[in-house]
Amino acid sequence: MKRNLIASLLLASLSAAPACFATDDTVDFFYGQTGYEENALIMVPDAETQKRIYESVLTGDAWKLAFTPNYNLLSKYDSDTSLNCNKWILMTIAAARTHDFNPNHALNEIRRGFEPARLHLNFIEKQVVKHKPNVRRSELPSHGAIQTVTPESLYYSGLFTKRIFTVWPTSLPKQNL
Repeated sequence: MKRNLIASLLLASLSAAPACFATDDTVDFFYGQTGYEENALIMVPDAETQKRIYESVLTGDAWKLAFTPNYNLLSKYDSDTSLNCNKWILMTIAAARTHDFNPNHALNEIRRGFEPARLHLNFIEKQVVKHKPNVRRSELPSHGAIQTVTPESLYYSGLFTKRIFTVWPTSLPKQNL
């Protein structure tokens, strides 16, 4: 079934309209989360960057960017002490654009132009965040905004040539697709 899904993705990329994918043996893309709308934003970089990312996965260079096991939901966008999924995507794009998969070089490239999200937390929010297991307290700024990579900051970064927003059609039950 994995092959059919990949074939469907390739065919959909050739068409103008985004497609919805659901089969009996695919994992729920939204991980069974409740309270959220089932939608996705697909951001596609330019062709040369895509090619370099593909090559880096095949050669193993992409995995160099997973330079630390320290996960931090609010990882500072340009720090070398932790990662999160958004920051890893940003680093992968930066590394592919410069064709240099050294994590420190990718972070330097990011510092030269990426505009991070600035999250302003009030006192209570900051106290709550400090007790979350997926936030490294030592990396939270003592004052000012948290500068991190978010889907929104990636969206507005100019790093992607296509941005496709897709929503699960609410009129169709999942089991009928």
